[in-house]
Amino acid sequence: MTVFLFCQLLLAVQEPEVVVLSIKVGSSIDAAENILMGLFPDIKGFESAQFYKISDNRYMAKIVFMDRSRRRLKKRHYSWKQFQRLKYLAGSHPEITDEQRE
Repeated sequence: MTVFLFCQLLLAVQEPEVVVLSIKVGSSIDAAENILMGLFPDIKGFESAQFYKISDNRYMAKIVFMDRSRRRLKKRHYSWKQFQRLKYLAGSHPEITDEQRE
């Protein structure tokens, strides 16, 4: 019983919390949002990204992109200050319309 509870606690500690970059984009950034906001201009074939809080001052983005017809995952780590800059960039853009997504 004690081992089971310890394992459950360990799993809960290891799962980072998903954070919303901006209420305008929600918990996941899609390709259209990335193009308009320029969050990941260096990622060719960008499909989506989600941000996770690792600790009080560390964040991580999981970025999904296409590379030679294969879906790939890249992780990027950010300090609190870098994450705040991204939040400001995402929040300073107007909400994306359906027409802009097409």
